[in-house]
Amino acid sequence: MTSVSVAICTYNGEKHLKEQIESILNQTLSANEIVICDDCSTDTTREILTQYALQYPHLITVVYNSENLGYVKNFEKALSLCTKDIIFLCDQDDIWMEDKIERIIKHYLDKPETDIICHNVLLFGEAVSKKMTYWELEGFDPGKYITNKDLLRKLIFEGNVFPGMSMSVKKTFLERNLPLKKINPQIIHDYELLLLALNKETFEINHQVLSKYRIHKDQKIGFKRFSKKSDEDKQTRQKLYSVFRKAEYIKSIVEKLSLNTDLVEDYKTICIRKYQEYLSQTPVFKRFIERLNLKYRYKIFKFLS
Repeated sequence: MTSVSVAICTYNGEKHLKEQIESILNQTLSANEIVICDDCSTDTTREILTQYALQYPHLITVVYNSENLGYVKNFEKALSLCTKDIIFLCDQDDIWMEDKIERIIKHYLDKPETDIICHNVLLFGEAVSKKMTYWELEGFDPGKYITNKDLLRKLIFEGNVFPGMSMSVKKTFLERNLPLKKINPQIIHDYELLLLALNKETFEINHQVLSKYRIHKDQKIGFKRFSKKSDEDKQTRQKLYSVFRKAEYIKSIVEKLSLNTDLVEDYKTICIRKYQEYLSQTPVFKRFIERLNLKYRYKIFKFLS
């Protein structure tokens, strides 16, 4: 029978921690192990965790870090301490639907070659004004991405759309990929693991909403803000420059994570297309000067070398 671990990282989470843990304890299919790493909390989080560990001594293991590791290293530690077949990543302030574990385990049994599964989540909390899912917020339609290769391009070129708290991963996959490479501050633990599974084509999307993702008033989760500028041409040129500059970032990720090298060439193609679109929107009498500006003043093509 498939066994289940839950990896939880805490830091000053007293306000919502009990609600999160209770939602795990009340699953229709129980976890076999809950590993919690606390990163030097200074509120009552430690007391809350101690109470749960005493109440469930054969289920809950709490590790108190001697020094603050930070979010990524603390999750890496929690994941490495889990011992069961499937490991669920868990934050300290969300809520699981009661059948989350049951549905995800069934998905793994139906697709035994899968290493990572992510599901959709419902946004809630004081900063959420209307009912919506995280994918709706991001404008993400999973039906548009038929293969892992398509989704890998999406995640590298445009950013991650799967919160870590929606992820579960096989222990065997972690054994092959821990410790994390931590190649870039933007590529945090869950993002790195996702990219590796997508490259290996062992990632699956579960389309069900299986958790509630709590949003705090001062939490930043990628809400898109647009700043209007008076000089529209300058704004568009800056966007184009940013697209080209990102080519270095893409190349670095591909090399350091040993991903499919076709991704680099695919992104270069996107850059050239954006360049052509930009020029087509530029008045004809300005195009020659603009080409010179882009090539020699802004040196955008150096990013494609």
